Amino acid sequence: MGIYSDSLALDKVNARLHAHAQSYKSGNIDFDHLHDYLVKPAQTQAERVEVFYYWMAQNIVYDVKSYQ
Repeated sequence: MGIYSDSLALDKVNARLHAHAQSYKSGNIDFDHLHDYLVKPAQTQAERVEVFYYWMAQNIVYDVKSYQ
């Protein structure tokens, strides 16, 4: 069991949602389009959160050198 519950166990990757999140390609992000695209395969609220988690984990980066 994950740290949250069986309904949202992020210790198990949902391959279907993970692949869908990785397939979004866009140079300039249109957040309305991103939202509409990412939620298409989600069947529950928990899956909606999960697919956004996968997308953010792959696409949010920080410029550590500039910060220092």
